Formats: sequence, structure tokens, C-alpha cells
Amino acid sequence: MAGYRDRYFGEALPNLNLRDARGDRPARRLARLLFPATLDDADTLAAVRAALNRGDLTEHFRDILLQQEAELLHDRPPSPVFRGRQRPPKLREVSEPSHNGEVYLKVL
Repeated sequence: MAGYRDRYFGEALPNLNLRDARGDRPARRLARLLFPATLDDADTLAAVRAALNRGDLTEHFRDILLQQEAELLHDRPPSPVFRGRQRPPKLREVSEPSHNGEVYLKVL
């Protein structure tokens, strides 16, 4: 699968970017659909950032890659440094309050 990522960033993305620059709107959809989102790792994130730093992307393709970068970062587990700052889990009440006022919660 790493070969797919390399071909996407090395061949598909530059060619689709050129098509987008010429006004070929389906190129944008293809860029989104072909993005190697299942390869959610540091190498994919590095490839996204390298493509963004090249500076030859159209505005649309820059937006596509920024969105994909945000999704890659969002799906990552928090680093150990920030583990204590995680959001508390969402809770849902699972029963009516008891006679003594206790409410039982379940982690979603």
C-alpha cells in the first residue's frame, strides 16, 4: 500500500492538479476519492505536508490536502504528553435516579 501513496503524491496529484488548473472540475473529486486515507500514518502525513510545501498546488487542491491533513491528525491518538488533557468521555444516563438520588451513567 505504501506504493499507492507514492504514486498518488508522485503521479496522480500533480496530474490532477494540472487538470484543475485548466478548469477540469472532476479532477478535484478524483483527488479526494483517490487520496490514500486508509494509510493513516506518519508517512502519509509527511507526504501531505511535502505536497503543501511545494507551492505549485491550485487553491482547490491546497484546500483538499489541508482537509485531508486535518482528518489524519484528528484520527490520531493523542500524544502521551497531552493524554491528561483529553476531553472527558461522553456519558449517558442509563437509569432513573434511585431513591437516594444516585444516577447511573454509562460511557458511550
